[in-house]
Amino acid sequence: MINIFYESFPDAVTVEDRSCPVVTDFRDWMKFSGLLGDQSIPAQVLPFLTAAWFRMPPAVPTRAHFDALVEFYQARPLRPDSETSQKNPRKPPVFDWNIDAPYLLADFRQFFRIDLIHAGSLHWWEFLSLFCGLPETSQSKKRIFYRGCDLDQIPDRFRREEIRRIRNSIALPYVMQDDEIGAAMTGFFQKEGDSFAI
Repeated sequence: MINIFYESFPDAVTVEDRSCPVVTDFRDWMKFSGLLGDQSIPAQVLPFLTAAWFRMPPAVPTRAHFDALVEFYQARPLRPDSETSQKNPRKPPVFDWNIDAPYLLADFRQFFRIDLIHAGSLHWWEFLSLFCGLPETSQSKKRIFYRGCDLDQIPDRFRREEIRRIRNSIALPYVMQDDEIGAAMTGFFQKEGDSFAI
């Protein structure tokens, strides 16, 4: 885990022992999220679409280039070691940078006085740090809570039904993968409760 107060945010990824400079603005990485979530793109094609995130694009992007970008996108060094070491199955998303954009925009203006539309360059990892720091009363965090909370842990029946109703009204479109369907059927599928999941 890095200390953001005296360690610089990275501006490159390492691919096969070579440092490769990448774009760092949060808008670019929101687009990367869209690339990762696009079910119409075959997995074997993804590495070839990554050139836009390199300042000096490789002639032939490889799986190693793509994997390095995914690591940068996930910003694992910002998380405590206990979180990064957990091996959890992939879970349905609880927040979408596009669908939830109006709430994110409003929250950044209200709580940080940052206008994300007109903001200058803001490093992806700094943006994520601020996002994680949004209070539980923010609309973004409320949406994460309603989509990700475990209804079985809510003892009050009326509260459980209220959360279910809200969850249904703000549900994100999501296509489960075959392995996720199998996990859900066998009871190993867990709902997302981690506010850092993107």
